[in-house]
Amino acid sequence: MTPSRQQFLSSIAVAASLALFLASLGLPALEFATREPVRGSVALCWGWWGVLTGDFPWFANPLYFASLTLALMRKRAMSQLFVRPGFGSWHALTEGARLVV
Repeated sequence: MTPSRQQFLSSIAVAASLALFLASLGLPALEFATREPVRGSVALCWGWWGVLTGDFPWFANPLYFASLTLALMRKRAMSQLFVRPGFGSWHALTEGARLVV
């Protein structure tokens, strides 16, 4: 595969990922039995409070954006290093497991 084609496909993947992320901001992120669901955009804005409450899965978001930036800069190995802690953070939220990096 030529470098220009590889860069083009990488840009398509980054654009698709970003489009899906932006679409997810309008979806419910937290649902409650007695209250209206919290949208993803609200969770994104307030999630940094996790530092104070010991709830760290939100920090997958800055790692995601760092990874996207590095992918666009064609620094694939560095981009993958930022993605792995993000997946570990997500896993800790969904499975209640410890953070594995």
